[in-house]
Amino acid sequence: TSGKRKTGSKTSNKFEVVCRKYLKYLEEGKTKQPSERTLKDYKRYSEFLLEKFEGRDIETLCESNVYKDYQIWRKKYYQTHKSKRQKTYKRNGKKWKGMVYQNVGSVPINKDLRLLVSILRYSKYNLGLLPNIEIPHYEKLEENHGKKILTDKEYENLRKYMSVNRPFQWLVISFINSCGVRYPSEILRITWKDVDWKTPCVWIRNRKNPKGGQPLDTPVPLVGSSLGIINQLWSRDNISKEPDDFVFVNDKGIQVKSIRKCFKNSLKKCGIDSNISIYSFRHRFTTNMLLREDIPVVVLSKVLGHKSTQMVMKHYEQLDKD
Repeated sequence: TSGKRKTGSKTSNKFEVVCRKYLKYLEEGKTKQPSERTLKDYKRYSEFLLEKFEGRDIETLCESNVYKDYQIWRKKYYQTHKSKRQKTYKRNGKKWKGMVYQNVGSVPINKDLRLLVSILRYSKYNLGLLPNIEIPHYEKLEENHGKKILTDKEYENLRKYMSVNRPFQWLVISFINSCGVRYPSEILRITWKDVDWKTPCVWIRNRKNPKGGQPLDTPVPLVGSSLGIINQLWSRDNISKEPDDFVFVNDKGIQVKSIRKCFKNSLKKCGIDSNISIYSFRHRFTTNMLLREDIPVVVLSKVLGHKSTQMVMKHYEQLDKD
C-alpha cells in the first residue's frame, strides 16, 4: 500500500527511517527547536551514521560494542575512504584542492555518538520501538580542543615568517590571536557594516548558541593590534568597502575560504609542532586574558560568544597563573 493502514500498521525499525524521522521532528520544533546552524550540523553528523548503520534494525544498535566499533571506524575514516581525504571547492569556475584530512578527532566522533543516542532515545520514547531495551551510555573520548598553544618565542618566529611570506594569512591569524573570534565560521562573515569605528568594536553576528534558541550577536572590542589590522584592511584603495562587502579578503578582493594548508606549511618552515591548529589562537587569547587581573571572566565570556561563564570556567579553571 502507498500509505499506512489505519489498523495493524507497523512503524519501520530501520535506522535510516528513524534517523530521518528524528531530524524532521527537530525541524518541526515539536520540542525546543534548535538553531538553523545546529540542524545543519546534525544533518552532517547523520551522514556518517547512515553510512555506517543504514539497513540495520534499530534494536541491534543498543549495545556498548556498537559505540566502540563506530569510534574505531570513524577514527580511520579517511584512511579507508581515500577519495574523500582531500577537500575540494569551486572558485571562479575552477576546482581547487584544499586541505588533506588525516585521522578524525575525538570531538566529531563524540558529536556523532551523541546524535546516535538521541536517535535511539527518540525511537524508544516517541516511536515505541525499544519497549524493553535499555539504551547504554557511550564512553566519551577525551577531547583536547586544540588547547596546545604557541609559546611567545614560537609565536614571534611564526610572525616573522608569515608577515613576510604570507602577509594576508598572517593578518587573519593575528586577528584571531588578538580578539579570540572563531575561524572560519565567524571571521569570514564579518562585513564592513559590522565595524563600529566610534566604539571601536566589531559585531560578530549569528554566533553559535549551544543551548539552542536564537544565535547570538556580540560586540568584540578592537584594541591595539586588532584595531591596527582593521585599519590596514580598510586602507587598501583597490578593494571595495561597501557595507555588505567582507572585511577579510585578500589584495585581489577575493575571500580566501581556508588558510589551513598555508598555516600548516608555515609551522613546518618554522620548526613548530604541526599539531597546532588555528583554533589554538582562540585558546591563546583566552589564556592571556585570564592571566590579567583587570579582565572579569564574565566580560571575557561575552567577548568569546558564550552566554555564561560556564565554558570558560570548565576548560580553564585549572590554569596555573605562574
